[in-house]
Amino acid sequence: MGKKTRSFIDGEIIFREGEEGDSAFVIKRGQVALSKDTSHGPVEIEVLEKGKYFGEMGILNGGQRTLSAVAVGDLSVEIVGRKEFEKTVKKTASQTHGALTRAVPRLRQAGNAATATGDAANSDEPATPISQNWFSRLFSIRHRATSQIEVRIVPLIGENGDQHARKLLDALSRRDGLNVRVISADGPFSQKTMPKNIIAACSNDGHALLQKSGGDLLIWGDVSADHKVFHLHFSSLVPTDEDLPGAFNGHDMLPVPAEIPDEWSDFLYATVLSATALLSPEKARVLTANMETALEEGAPTAQKPPREFTTMDRAHLIVCLAHTLATTGQRLDENELLQLAGDTYRRANDTMPDEEQGLLRGMVQKNLGGILAVEAEHTGDISQLRAAADAMGDAIDRIPRRILPREWAAAQNRLGQILYRLDLADATADTGLLTKAIAAFHAAVQVYTRVDAPRRWADVMNNYAQAAQILGGQLHDPMVLQKAVSACRNALEVRRRDRTPFPWAATQNTLGSALFLMGKITHRNDHLVSALDAFKAAHEVYVGNGAARMADVIARNMEHVQSLLSDLHAPGFYGDGPFDENLSSDDIDEHWWRNNVVDDPPHQALG
Repeated sequence: MGKKTRSFIDGEIIFREGEEGDSAFVIKRGQVALSKDTSHGPVEIEVLEKGKYFGEMGILNGGQRTLSAVAVGDLSVEIVGRKEFEKTVKKTASQTHGALTRAVPRLRQAGNAATATGDAANSDEPATPISQNWFSRLFSIRHRATSQIEVRIVPLIGENGDQHARKLLDALSRRDGLNVRVISADGPFSQKTMPKNIIAACSNDGHALLQKSGGDLLIWGDVSADHKVFHLHFSSLVPTDEDLPGAFNGHDMLPVPAEIPDEWSDFLYATVLSATALLSPEKARVLTANMETALEEGAPTAQKPPREFTTMDRAHLIVCLAHTLATTGQRLDENELLQLAGDTYRRANDTMPDEEQGLLRGMVQKNLGGILAVEAEHTGDISQLRAAADAMGDAIDRIPRRILPREWAAAQNRLGQILYRLDLADATADTGLLTKAIAAFHAAVQVYTRVDAPRRWADVMNNYAQAAQILGGQLHDPMVLQKAVSACRNALEVRRRDRTPFPWAATQNTLGSALFLMGKITHRNDHLVSALDAFKAAHEVYVGNGAARMADVIARNMEHVQSLLSDLHAPGFYGDGPFDENLSSDDIDEHWWRNNVVDDPPHQALG
């Protein structure tokens, strides 16, 4: 009997987290996106390519799927049943399935026993396929089933790297919630010096090391020429969200005195907690339980850098302090900490020498712009929004797209959101703000592609549609509105009602708004009927989830559509006539399209 295969279309769900499953799969053609449900919605873990196994954890986890799997593009898979899978386990591991599952707890207890191999994705490219076989993924996932944050340290580049790593281990080993180990590493980590052009390589290899060792965060770096300062970098197993102010990436560098006094251990601990991006709710609770105290104890140290720090060391130190303040403020929902983070980013700008006009200043400006945008949401201060737009525009000019493409794209998307907000806040604004916003969103999707980052791509498509819908309404231009409709429909190919109901409903509302305006301008009945269908779909979700305010907005939109439909069918009205500014339904406020916006939830779009 031939092997069983099955085909899926782009975006089709193969299985959902929590479902029962008694089979694994091998990709024959196409790609598969794996995601994890969290309190903040689904988070994409990796995208697998041809030849990769997935779904095996459903067999080994009592038949329950631990992740969700979605087709990316046209997909063909070979189905591997339980019996065939167990035969493969025997052949590969020289063990029975039962012996393998009995070995897993021993592996978890042994500090250095998770030795499976595999590669992982660049932290700046979270959707890049992870070259990791199913066997190594099995060990790494099971090994991380702990509430402690697993920190791994590799020998620092330079002389006596092992000894320096041990100093870092001693500084962190007794901290609440951490399990810290020193591990060996080769490749870029084994070089004698660390030029800037190998930072990306270290970040890439760092993810592979975390997969192999069951770690959540990797600390790596080098030692200054005078052996007095450690320059530390951080790689998180879960890619950080580059859209969030304060998110660490591999290029962020924390200077620490080589002798590591106790007070510097405090700040190192606070930085480790801030640099760790986690999916597990248990580990997230460890973070929130310890972050505020760690910051209170460690932050004063960062205000007093030692003499051996260079000017750039001091600037990097202040940036790391700002990152820690911003991350802690967001995780604990403390707006005062966010404001302090903004002040600290400004201080970092002032500390940098004038000749430093590149990536570091660009990243500072990006984070500052993000914080100003968040503050403007709370205060309604248009001047803060304008300052945020200036900072984000400056960041785009300074962040090299070829080095940090996702950071650059995130800045473009955020700039578009800020310009869009500025237009909403000012009814007298001309169309220039929206035109610039649309251009920024268009730039973002040059990096956030549907294949590499489907959810972020859908977010930007939704943002583009909102701006185009308003611009089309201002210009009375059906062609611009059609672009908004197309962008909505693109977004809805990724946003699914059963997985992300609120973002799905927000896009349905924008789709309905664009179709309504098209019908209002062209007097075409089909546009209005489609608009009503979109609004009804959104209204059903908001009512079903108890979102009364948003449901009320949609209900008013539905009334506008029904009123216009009645006018189009009134005696004496010719539906194919030119646009009539005196149409009786035009008692609608002239800025109606500014007032019908239903945004994504805060975790989808902070600004």
